[in-house]
Amino acid sequence: MRTEKRGPEATLHIPPPGGRANGRLKELQEMGYLSLETTTFDLEEVSTRKFAEARRSVAKSVVLNPLHADLKAVAAWFLQKQQSTTIRYEQLYPRSLRRADVAAVNEGAYAEVGMVEDVSRIYEMLGMDVVMRGSSISSVLKRYPASDDPTSSVRAILSIPFPSTDPTVRAWELDELAIHRYCRGNKRPTTPNRHHPWWSD
Repeated sequence: MRTEKRGPEATLHIPPPGGRANGRLKELQEMGYLSLETTTFDLEEVSTRKFAEARRSVAKSVVLNPLHADLKAVAAWFLQKQQSTTIRYEQLYPRSLRRADVAAVNEGAYAEVGMVEDVSRIYEMLGMDVVMRGSSISSVLKRYPASDDPTSSVRAILSIPFPSTDPTVRAWELDELAIHRYCRGNKRPTTPNRHHPWWSD
C-alpha cells in the first residue's frame, strides 16, 4: 500500500466525472483550500476473509450492481485498515440529505464509490461554498458559522472510482486500485455565505 500527495493537475485525471467538473477541485487545490492524496494497492493485499465479511454486510445496504457492492466492501476494508472501529453504510452526512456509500463516522471519513455525480459534495461537506464566474471560481465562502458547523466533524472525503470502463459488469480491468482522499487545505475560508438561513441572527 502506497500513499502520495498529489498536485492540482492530478484532480483532472481522477474520474468521475472528470474534465470541467473536476476543474473546481483543481482550483480549490491551487488556492490552498483542498489537499489530495492517493493510496494505491494491489488487489491481492485485500484480505479475503475481511473482504467476505464486509461483502456480507454490504449486501444488507443499497447497492447498484455487483461491482458497486465490491467497491463498498473494499472501502469498508480500507477504513478498517485505518483503525476505524465502526463502519456504516448509506450514512447521511452531517445535517444533509446526501448519503455516503460507506463511512467511519467517529473518524470523520466518508467514502464515495463509483460515480460521484456532483463534485460539489466534496467541498460542501468540508464546509465550503464556491461562487463561479464563468468556468472559474471567483470566491470561496464559509458554509456554516463556526459556532454551529456540522461539517467540522468531517475530516476527509474518499473517492474510489470504478476499476472498469463498464460498471455494469463485475470484471475488474485493473490489478491495482486507487483511493483518493480529499481533505481541507492549509487555507480556510473566512467570508460567510449569508445566502444560507443558518447565518441568520
